[in-house]
Amino acid sequence: MLSDFLSGQGYQCGYAGACDFAARPQHGFQSVDTAKDYAAVAAKAAQFLDARKADQPFLLVLSYALSSAVSTKYEKMYAGTSFNTIGWDRPAPKAALNKELLRDTVGNIRKAAAAVTALDDQIAPLLQKLDERGLRDETLIVFTGTNGVLLGRHGLWGDARASAPPNLYEEVTAVPLLYQWQGHIPPEAMRPEFVSGYDLVPALCELAGASVPAGRKTPGRSYLPAVLNKPFPKKQPWRSLVFSEFGNALMVRDKRFKLVLPSGRNAPGELYDEVADPRERVNQYDNPRFVSVRDGLAHEIENWTKTF
Repeated sequence: MLSDFLSGQGYQCGYAGACDFAARPQHGFQSVDTAKDYAAVAAKAAQFLDARKADQPFLLVLSYALSSAVSTKYEKMYAGTSFNTIGWDRPAPKAALNKELLRDTVGNIRKAAAAVTALDDQIAPLLQKLDERGLRDETLIVFTGTNGVLLGRHGLWGDARASAPPNLYEEVTAVPLLYQWQGHIPPEAMRPEFVSGYDLVPALCELAGASVPAGRKTPGRSYLPAVLNKPFPKKQPWRSLVFSEFGNALMVRDKRFKLVLPSGRNAPGELYDEVADPRERVNQYDNPRFVSVRDGLAHEIENWTKTF
């Protein structure tokens, strides 16, 4: 984990929020708290920042799972919103996990929007705490997620597990990735490169002066030049492909096409033209016009799985 590498460089590491490991100090974390309520997570973050050693760098991970119960003031914000432009569909025959939420798709989108806004309101107090401690200009803030969510698009609710067999639609595989570091990262800059979750740890390790141990095979590479809005070295240009997987389902994506090789023997392969068909409505997998594209991307997946 990132904390393993950074703690080895002298970082004080803390964790608060939802987690998939035991709630005890491990992986370089000196404190682990599994608080789930938004305000409780923020309170633990404030405690960590108040107690940290002034002469020691720190890594603080705050892990939020969207709450299903938020204040009515947030629910009221979206009570009259139809959400008719986000592209939700009627329940799909292949809907699996969370399909009961599709009985009232708009009502549940409203709840999700309320939860996101409630989460947004937790950010300002954290930034204020950094200001109070004189840490704002020295602190890199990264906002990202594990996966995207469908919210009724394609007639599904949730992530890859929302359908049987699992899906790797763009709404699932595209995740938020925001960096802020005052005085170092240009505000509101955007970069066109495709990066993946497996690139996050190498990028943060490079920034922190840590290194991934030699011999550890990983597909990830640091994209720090993009964060700092600088060009990549000419001899090491950024790659044009990203990969994703869930269970036995595999995906490769370039700037135009996405290929998904299914997890089940009877499940169809999928090929989408992301420029002409960004909602992924038309599967071109068996279209003779796209055979060379399909086979070329399938070869890339084969090479990737052999290596990693």
